[in-house]
Amino acid sequence: MTTTAEPLAGAGALWLTPAVVHRLAVVVRLVDAFTGAVVRERFDVRLVGHEWWTPIFRATDATYRFKVTNAPVPALGATPVRVTPLAVPTTYRDLGGLSVTIPRPGPPPVPLVAGYYLVDHELWPTWAFRPPPGETFVAGRVVRAGRPVADQRVRAATSAAALPAAPAAPTDADGQFVYRLPGLRVSAATPGTVVDSAGLFFAVSDSGGAAQALAAPALPVTVRLGRPFPVTLDLV
Repeated sequence: MTTTAEPLAGAGALWLTPAVVHRLAVVVRLVDAFTGAVVRERFDVRLVGHEWWTPIFRATDATYRFKVTNAPVPALGATPVRVTPLAVPTTYRDLGGLSVTIPRPGPPPVPLVAGYYLVDHELWPTWAFRPPPGETFVAGRVVRAGRPVADQRVRAATSAAALPAAPAAPTDADGQFVYRLPGLRVSAATPGTVVDSAGLFFAVSDSGGAAQALAAPALPVTVRLGRPFPVTLDLV
């Protein structure tokens, strides 16, 4: 809370201190779908139907804070949120599905903590994303008969039996996807042996979860660890 003060007329008068009160409604934080790391690229984050309400971006923690001043928090209920990239090309994309409840549901904790207002939302890396040094990173494309296939979900792992349900990287309109494997790095198997490659298995499903058959490449695909790797997945 901040205050300003003005004297009443007359010497030795009392001072009025009108208060400026800020009330927090909700805090949105965008995170990487693979690592959970905070996404620091700026986005335009707006409440659908209430686009006039511009959040305050705080660079220290890369959060988007919706607050009101000298007014109660409006009772909007469950409200969808639109996340639009400001940079072109963007290093992350949004699949939608974010909704926030204003005011926050349930009684606030005592003492009040910032996490009560916080809502995390996953974003997905694009081909413009540049991984940190040493990270194994697949920049791929899904095609069928040479044509890109959009809205697919791609999973990758070093074992066919260990393919995870999530994360499942989405393909864009050009069939492009990115799959981060931050835990798959160059390592020393023995003092004299360095493991710098691995075999990757891939699985593709449509947005409804139906598995898609791969015509190529033969699995597993050998990838060099600790660097970006291109791959094209050809559907039957």
